[in-house]
Amino acid sequence: MLHNISSQHVRAAEEIATNSKLKLRPHTMNQTTIYRLLLTVAFFSLMGCHGLFEDPDAVEADAGESDNDVGPDAGELDTGESDNDIGTDTGEHDAGELDNDVGPDTGQLNAGVGPSRIAISAGGKHSCVLYDDGTVQCWGNGGRGQLGHGESSDSSSPVDVEINNASDLTTGRLQSCAVLDNGEVQCWGDGRNDQIGTETAANKNPSPLTVNDITNATRVSTGTRFSCALLDEGDVQCWGRGADGQLGNGEWDNRGTPVFVEDVDDAQFLSVGGGPSLFREGHACVVDSDQQVSCWGRNKYKQLGDGTTEHRAAPVQVPGITEAIQTCGGTGHTCALLETGTIQCWGWGIEGQLGHGSSPVSLQDPVAVENLSSASAITCGASHTCALLEDRTVRCWGMGNYGQIGDGEFEDRSTPTKVIELNNVVDLSAGLFHNCALTEGGSVFCWGNNGDHRLGSGEVSDHSSTPLKVDF
Repeated sequence: MLHNISSQHVRAAEEIATNSKLKLRPHTMNQTTIYRLLLTVAFFSLMGCHGLFEDPDAVEADAGESDNDVGPDAGELDTGESDNDIGTDTGEHDAGELDNDVGPDTGQLNAGVGPSRIAISAGGKHSCVLYDDGTVQCWGNGGRGQLGHGESSDSSSPVDVEINNASDLTTGRLQSCAVLDNGEVQCWGDGRNDQIGTETAANKNPSPLTVNDITNATRVSTGTRFSCALLDEGDVQCWGRGADGQLGNGEWDNRGTPVFVEDVDDAQFLSVGGGPSLFREGHACVVDSDQQVSCWGRNKYKQLGDGTTEHRAAPVQVPGITEAIQTCGGTGHTCALLETGTIQCWGWGIEGQLGHGSSPVSLQDPVAVENLSSASAITCGASHTCALLEDRTVRCWGMGNYGQIGDGEFEDRSTPTKVIELNNVVDLSAGLFHNCALTEGGSVFCWGNNGDHRLGSGEVSDHSSTPLKVDF
């Protein structure tokens, strides 16, 4: 889920790098790191009708490997692997006052006091932010240890992760990962499917653990129960659950230590898609040096773009996509941002997440998102998609039942819709059912599903269809 950390399109990244307010470190503007700073994130599509899964934050369990669901993603509600979040999303009102000002944020980044926030990541039930001194803070559900503060407990406000030298950050369904300054990767949170990447991981890992055998990572992306890292020479390694081929190594097994993805040696950008507990598997995509896209993993809804519904244990190229610079994946859909600032999407689209004005069950061929020609970054949620534009405003489309479109309503949208009261955005990330944005002034705003206080707005517990300011 649900996403991944970065900044923008190269043009926006270069502009930001020259802006002293952001205080980016000098080494961050080499080509590899610019791509690492490009936004993506993670995640997917829900079921055929909203009523089949009204509470995605209910008790979670693995009901086995069966793929006999009736209709897209229908009825596979897991019923045993609890992540200690029973009773969330109750919609209780907080009687206190909260400063949710979300107007233009034009001040100095963090007012020049302390480290500066440089990236944001929205996950399944939690959110995290990266600072320019390498520290990380997270908030929301922590039942599997995904907040990284040494305890398996929730937090309605940001808590410090036990890490101090991170350069890239990603949050998944119930786990989080970071690339360190030395090229190593550390992960924390749920370890039940080997997604932490080390044989010493437990079921719950509330403190970061070092992933085995990776020393030269530049980017990391994590989905539902697997993770992948982009290496500095263009290789990709993945670990965790592999039942649908999502590790890309030609096999269908879980791996507790990283394996190399087949036939990928010049990747410039990496994204991982996934879904809530109901949909256990996921897929991943890369953009290569020729700006073409290849994907692997789950393909039930044609999200790999190869014209079939066959799962793939090795990458297949998406026909018709050229000039790509980013990708993002949801449960059953995938999108690519092109160098022209336009976006193309394919796969599951019944909630409107393909953004072309209609809601097909699924499309095998990429279609252009309507009314967008100046996107600088994209990110995919469960069944919605968002884009950051060159003017630093945000557009979202797709499922809106939790307010994740950000237009003040709780309705689906099949074309890009402006997120209200949000400007000067420099980073954007979609989680499963919520989104978060980092503004030039250093403030963070989140909207959508607020179960487990993943929006970070103090004790307010209602879902929000407009951005709320995170209470640091």
